[in-house]
Amino acid sequence: MIFEPSNFSVTKLNFSTDKLNSKFSFIHLSDIHIERYGLREKKIIQYINENPPDFIFLTGDYLNLSNVNDEKSHEDLKKFISLLKSKYGVFASMGSPPVDNREQIEKILESAGVIVLRDQYSILEFPNGEKINILGVDCDHRQKIDFKVAEKLIQKMNLTNLTILLFHSPEIMPEIKNYSIDIYLCGHTHGGQIRVPFYGAIFTSSVTGKKYEMGSYVENKTHLYVTRGVGLEGKIAPRMRLFCKPEIVFWEVN
Repeated sequence: MIFEPSNFSVTKLNFSTDKLNSKFSFIHLSDIHIERYGLREKKIIQYINENPPDFIFLTGDYLNLSNVNDEKSHEDLKKFISLLKSKYGVFASMGSPPVDNREQIEKILESAGVIVLRDQYSILEFPNGEKINILGVDCDHRQKIDFKVAEKLIQKMNLTNLTILLFHSPEIMPEIKNYSIDIYLCGHTHGGQIRVPFYGAIFTSSVTGKKYEMGSYVENKTHLYVTRGVGLEGKIAPRMRLFCKPEIVFWEVN
């Protein structure tokens, strides 16, 4: 589908929890893979402006793999990110190392006003005193090591607070599901980008294969959502999407 890459869909999700009386909303974006600030980016900003959330969460792969050293792409990424507006801020984790040069991307995101969580967590407090944990872990695609980093941080947090994990890939779900993570946000798979009827993703680029290829998965008390993302990978990856439109995810937590 040639038209699909610039025609995103919006997935709306509701998450109920007894950890909060406060209600809030957030938008999840992943795999932006900016080449230039164009029609797709303008449409995304327009949607967010018309549906302002309390938070925006980003889960990596900000540049197109073909454009990681392109200065104009860096400028356009900063422009796009700086236009993302929410009530309480924009939070981000890093994507795959070949795409997200750590120092470079961190600098761009922070200059655009984003709170970048690199193996860190932030505790956010609502006016009524209730708190949520936002945990961001760098994705190095070393499944066991990445999980161990997340585990050490989890052990420091107060898990009676609602806890949201930002991690680029679904790869650590087999271990994370055994901890008290409420919401796990990721992308990376692009939903396969090329999907076929009755089978789904042909390839996901994840060590978990098709197990978590896209959408919602609830295991133990962890709700994982693997977004299809909004961009295209670059280099030799196909310059198209088939039965796999770009996706913005709008969550309401109550």
